[in-house]
Amino acid sequence: MNIPVTIPSSEEGHIVEWMARSCSDNTHCGNWSTHERFTVVPSSPNMTSPANNAMSPSRNIAFSWQAKPSATAGYQLVINKVPLSGGRYDYYHPTANISPNLSLQIPAGMTSKTVAIPASMGNKIQWHVYGCANFPGKGRRCSLGGQTRYVQFSSNSGSGSSSNLPANFFSQHILPAFKHDRCVNCHAVAATNFVRGGAHGLPANHPSVNSSINCTSCHSATSVLPSMGNFNPGWKAAPSTMDFRSKTDAQLCAMAKNPGSHFSAAKDHLREDKLVLWAVGDGRVPNGRRYVVAPPRNINTWRSYIQQWADAGYPCP
Repeated sequence: MNIPVTIPSSEEGHIVEWMARSCSDNTHCGNWSTHERFTVVPSSPNMTSPANNAMSPSRNIAFSWQAKPSATAGYQLVINKVPLSGGRYDYYHPTANISPNLSLQIPAGMTSKTVAIPASMGNKIQWHVYGCANFPGKGRRCSLGGQTRYVQFSSNSGSGSSSNLPANFFSQHILPAFKHDRCVNCHAVAATNFVRGGAHGLPANHPSVNSSINCTSCHSATSVLPSMGNFNPGWKAAPSTMDFRSKTDAQLCAMAKNPGSHFSAAKDHLREDKLVLWAVGDGRVPNGRRYVVAPPRNINTWRSYIQQWADAGYPCP
């Protein structure tokens, strides 16, 4: 038999003992059962600031919540990056990779904490505050569920601004990838065939390729594309409007800032697209051989460059 019972909020943070006995009427009952105990974990406190979906010009965020007397072991402030899902930073996907995250233990009596959100956590985060208590033999236990709030950062709310980056940052650190055959090839195919031959391009005996060809008939994403990256576009060509050839440095920078309607920000495509990360960090091709990849030839370094550029507001030469 299941009988729902509401435990008074005054019992939060305490150990509750219960027992039962059977009765034939209101006056004739059997012996009491053995005592059973369970702990009542404090519920989550009401979160007060920042407001849900607040837009912050700074990455130093002052989080605050209402005091909860039953949280005798303080609070747990958990801050997660809102991960990419479908190429956009617009909602939380519980099965996606939410790392990196911050989980901070807050002493009892404190109801606020200012946290510097690192640029690596992107431009949208979610945060929770849980009430906690210590229980004999169980240690510190915190509530589950409760409110979830989101904070968004403006694209230039990083630690730097465009004036803090060298004037030639894009040209020196990002542009070389755009001019490498590994990137030029995919961005030229919708307008003409892939570049064939050369030190870094496709083999001279590569089949003729145009925008109507299904590249996946030869290229296996699972065996060639890197594990890093939050979305997989498949092996397909960029539209002809994104052809890199015959473009000036300034034009390429403008294209990089506005990658099209499929992405919410330039850094979504440049930092999380598996095909881009393959181009700059892994030279594998279907036949098992390796070719020289686009600079900086390291995925983590490339991601760092893009994040710095995004945090500075995407300055162009």
